[in-house]
Amino acid sequence: MILLPRLAVAALLAAALFLAPPRARAQEPDPDLPRLVLVLSWDGLRPDAIEKAPAPRLLKLIEEGAYCPTAQTVFPSATLPGHTSMLTGLTVEKHRVIWNNWVPQLKINHPTFLDLAADAGMEVAIAAGKEKFYHFIEGHKVKTYLGEAPKTEGHWGARELLGPVIEYLKKSRPRAMFIHFRDPDSAGHRHGWMSDPQMAAIRDCDEALGTLLAAIEADPDYRGRTTILLSADHGGHGKGHGSLDPVDMTIPWVAWGFGVARGKRLVRPVRTYDIAATALYLLGLDVPERWDGKPVFEALYSGARR
Repeated sequence: MILLPRLAVAALLAAALFLAPPRARAQEPDPDLPRLVLVLSWDGLRPDAIEKAPAPRLLKLIEEGAYCPTAQTVFPSATLPGHTSMLTGLTVEKHRVIWNNWVPQLKINHPTFLDLAADAGMEVAIAAGKEKFYHFIEGHKVKTYLGEAPKTEGHWGARELLGPVIEYLKKSRPRAMFIHFRDPDSAGHRHGWMSDPQMAAIRDCDEALGTLLAAIEADPDYRGRTTILLSADHGGHGKGHGSLDPVDMTIPWVAWGFGVARGKRLVRPVRTYDIAATALYLLGLDVPERWDGKPVFEALYSGARR
């Protein structure tokens, strides 16, 4: 055995530390996972409106990804109850959110998939066109909120929301984000579901989707490593929604991008609360046992982490 002087040993250790790869490399995203998971909700979008509008960019995602045109929301089929299930993975019976406005005295006391991602050290955010979504900020782990918040002014349709969203993606490099487009619902309440103005609102969302996809394609880190889950909180008929009528309860469910099966039509029943579970799975995080939502494995290609 050769014994080295203490100074020589210290010098060798220092050199090893200097030459070692930087710690940041240990935090590189798992190559089996997407670098960005986006959950997009088009408020009030009925599946049969996608072709009628038409929404060519969304139709392209459907063609290239996995699609269920008969997914179901929760009752009451309204914005805040539906989105609470979408983000928390719970039924209404468990999360008990049956109000549908910003009511600061009331709280959503269940973590969203974004809260759990934030707990895991991931950068996350919410962008929404209605102030009621601030319920997912108050008392939660998500720190970044873009869009209409309490005591603010301005209309936050899809076009207005996209600028801040893309700027945030460039600067903050999130792993997960929820984006809400209010346009189809607002037009439906004003002019009626499946009306020409609502079709125009859906086309506005589709243009915003195209802008978002172009920004992702131009980003070397997110290009080819982004997964999109796109759905709605409810459908509608006449100038309203909220009932058990199939046109209120039936929503589109689309998965597209990294890890998603191409050209797949989903056979299994899909519920809105499956979105949160699928998003967590894609982020490499465990789905809480008490959640009602389950990852939609059928939408993922066979090589996906399992």
